Amino acid sequence: MTIAYFLIRDNHLLSKKYTNIAVDDKLILTADCKKVSIQNFTLVIFEDDNSSHKLLTKYIQDHNCFDQKILNTIKTPLSFLIYDCINNKLDIFRSLTANPVFYFFSYQKGLVISNKLEDLSYIKSSLNDNYFRLYFNTELTETEHTPYKGIKRLMPAHKLTKFNNSDLTTHKFWSLPVESTYCNTNIEENIHVFSEILSTIVGDIVARHRDIGCEISGGLDSSSISCLLNKNRLKSSKIFGYSYIFDQTIGGKCNKDKVDQIYQSTGIIPTYIDLSKFWSFKDVKNNYHSMDEPSFLALNHSMYTYLQSVAYDHGNTVLVSGEGGDELFYGGTHYLRDLLFQRKFMELFNELNEIATKKQQPFWKIFKMHVLPAILPVKIRNKIEASSNEQTWRNTGFHMNWYETADWVDGDMREITYLEVEEERLKIRDSSIDSVYLKEVFERFILINPCTWINNNICVDSSLRYVHPFRDQRLIEFMYTLPAENKLRMSQKKMCIREAVTGVVPNKILTNPDKNTFTEVFRKGFSLEARLIDELIEDSRSVKLGWVKKDKIKESVDKFKYGFNNDFALLIKFFGLELWFRQNG
Repeated sequence: MTIAYFLIRDNHLLSKKYTNIAVDDKLILTADCKKVSIQNFTLVIFEDDNSSHKLLTKYIQDHNCFDQKILNTIKTPLSFLIYDCINNKLDIFRSLTANPVFYFFSYQKGLVISNKLEDLSYIKSSLNDNYFRLYFNTELTETEHTPYKGIKRLMPAHKLTKFNNSDLTTHKFWSLPVESTYCNTNIEENIHVFSEILSTIVGDIVARHRDIGCEISGGLDSSSISCLLNKNRLKSSKIFGYSYIFDQTIGGKCNKDKVDQIYQSTGIIPTYIDLSKFWSFKDVKNNYHSMDEPSFLALNHSMYTYLQSVAYDHGNTVLVSGEGGDELFYGGTHYLRDLLFQRKFMELFNELNEIATKKQQPFWKIFKMHVLPAILPVKIRNKIEASSNEQTWRNTGFHMNWYETADWVDGDMREITYLEVEEERLKIRDSSIDSVYLKEVFERFILINPCTWINNNICVDSSLRYVHPFRDQRLIEFMYTLPAENKLRMSQKKMCIREAVTGVVPNKILTNPDKNTFTEVFRKGFSLEARLIDELIEDSRSVKLGWVKKDKIKESVDKFKYGFNNDFALLIKFFGLELWFRQNG
């Protein structure tokens, strides 16, 4: 962990937990930081997956200055601090896809920065209502807010600048390339380029690591990544696959049949992890590591830590995941509106009926959510959205949940507005994206990112890090500089992935990938761990703060346990928060 103190004069703001080293009379760093001194600059590296800091040091050596334009040439995750001791200037950069989160606290004219919120525990203040309102009502994970007033987060693609005796500033330093070489290309050419970029990303992983672990669920995303790893690996490399096995799927078949198709067609070494050993809250209460922020992923803690320990025992130096594929290619149900406008009514009816059956919802409700908004004028959709502030059509008419309030949320926590969400979205908005729909997809992709929480809370105690090829900046820039129509067509049912990995992934996976979710695992877990759940509700800090109605949360849990609602995504937020409260007092 690294803490930096800039212009701090009060000794009580210096952590006693670590040894501190003074760079000069203005900057103090913890002794464990990765520091490089070049001329009158000090460079502190927080994350660098591809030794990109060497480009920075060379630039400084050659020009005796630092220019952030050089960052336009770096596409891999990078986060760093650079201090100019001559001009008394401190800059912190967090690239678009960098995992470490910078937390900072401004004190009078001074500044304290850390990549762990826990390290700022000695200066924690009161709880931040703005943070918890967004937590309860939205899926947002990347906002400037933190659980504590006065402590802020540096957002992706942002920089923080602080001069001596001046206020600090933060702003977005990265934007999508304005000029694209793909404006006049066709779909076939786009898919070819996509395939080459994805292969390059996977090739970089293989080049840097010899023993590689990858999650394999039998779905299209993880299967594509694992098969590409196998195809590109070196002779000295070993690929280890880790598959969570469901007892039984809705159709009555174990998903092991799917993942075995991958293992049988590749040289990947299989490891099966039986989910029946990890019912929701198992081991969470007694064996839980400290987490900086609350998250619904807290209930997956025992599964993640077990996977980490097995991968570590196998000698893996990296874990590769297919997470991000759904979000990057969020065609969502856009293809349903295409069917409507193409007058393919029977095909549209069959698709809607299948979704209604799967989600156990009325047909009319599915139609209202996925198709009806496309028929309404944009102004009417926006007016309904702005006036209701409820689960409507999220201002574009597409199936994207920006905010949704459970009926058990109480008090000030219910006061979420459209403008609050819009304010967060504006911080990452890119003016070069013309399509309203794709603008929204892009903002969701950046602002709703569970990978950062996993790497900062689950992977802390091991040298393993998760890598997510579908969240690579090179893919993001390519996909969002394509003409809107091409991007949407390529995203429809993930056509670009299917085309790119044809001949690499088994045909049965391409045509019928596994689509299991963890919901039923947790539903059973809520029954098996009923005593702990009742204890968390009875002693709920959220209830005591007036944020949650105890009777309503009990009712919602009971309905979920017996299959009368599917409020799982909302419920696990509550329990993730309660576990965080128990760690943080």
